Amino acid sequence: MLPFKMRVYQFVAESNRAVNADDIMSGLQGEYGGEKQFNRKRVEHYLDAIAAVGMIEESQLGFNDKGELTIDYRSTKLGRDRLKYLPRKN
Repeated sequence: MLPFKMRVYQFVAESNRAVNADDIMSGLQGEYGGEKQFNRKRVEHYLDAIAAVGMIEESQLGFNDKGELTIDYRSTKLGRDRLKYLPRKN
């Protein structure tokens, strides 16, 4: 199992569309749902950190059903190129 931060990056990089923190929470619930770090605030922090180093980029802003700001992210070319360094999912 990858560290949660790396799995967030992998999730975005392997998605065929832009994703936000809510999408990631839904998609990774089965893998990381029982961990203390599995919360929206932490996912948003990781997304900001991964974007800061150029692996992903913001693509759209919006609001979810709760009225919370959502930022959609997509992988950059650099981010897709770096996927080869992560273990493949079985």
